[in-house]
Amino acid sequence: MPAYASRNLRMHFIKLKILHTFGFGTSRRNTMPVMLQALNVGSNLSAVNMFNYKIGCMKQFLFLTTIFLTTTTFGQITDNKASYVTGDTENSRETDTTFRVIYADKDKLNQRPAYFINGQFVMNQNINPNNIANIEIHKADTLIDNKLFHGQIYIKTKEGYTPKLISLTELKNKYTNLEGKSVIFMIDNDIVNEDYDKYMVDENHLLTIIVDKIQNTKERVDLGLIKLLTKTEDNIKDRNRIIIRGTDLSMNK
Repeated sequence: MPAYASRNLRMHFIKLKILHTFGFGTSRRNTMPVMLQALNVGSNLSAVNMFNYKIGCMKQFLFLTTIFLTTTTFGQITDNKASYVTGDTENSRETDTTFRVIYADKDKLNQRPAYFINGQFVMNQNINPNNIANIEIHKADTLIDNKLFHGQIYIKTKEGYTPKLISLTELKNKYTNLEGKSVIFMIDNDIVNEDYDKYMVDENHLLTIIVDKIQNTKERVDLGLIKLLTKTEDNIKDRNRIIIRGTDLSMNK
């Protein structure tokens, strides 16, 4: 038998064997005679050659079966991963759009510590962190002007730096035309709910003072609004960015 005929015969046998094993559209009745015929075609070969021929067929059959099973398993794993990623992507697109009404918890807001800068009570911490040398925290509660503070924080500034502490009331009278008028203070977009006479800020840490009004005739509201912006990195960037309004182009400096 020619060499190429022997190779073709082996391949034909392997294909039939795989089809028979996994049942891909071929019945046992049709495939078995063909496989037996394929094995008997080489009967004129020597016993040794026939034995080697069968061993070679079995090796190829095992090799192809392994590839087939590996490919099937890999395909299943890939499919599972794909569906898992798709599920996560769909869930990540789901956002909470439920309408809610939230009341600020004043009790939690009032549970704040007392701040001291270089020994002076300031009620809060409004100083550039780069100018702080040391911070000490005491857990003991303290009562100052009939107001209970939960804990005490002592801030010491770096040597050579002296903060210019000023109360919000003094700041209003010094920098605005709202003296004697009821106002609301905001510092970096946070409303100040404290005694303006005792709430201290460091003038050196202030970047901008914005004076506005809150007026509503129907509600009988007429208040001044003073917004303080400190020298944070974000505020400085916003201060120096280019602002385009209509056809005008201006640079804040």
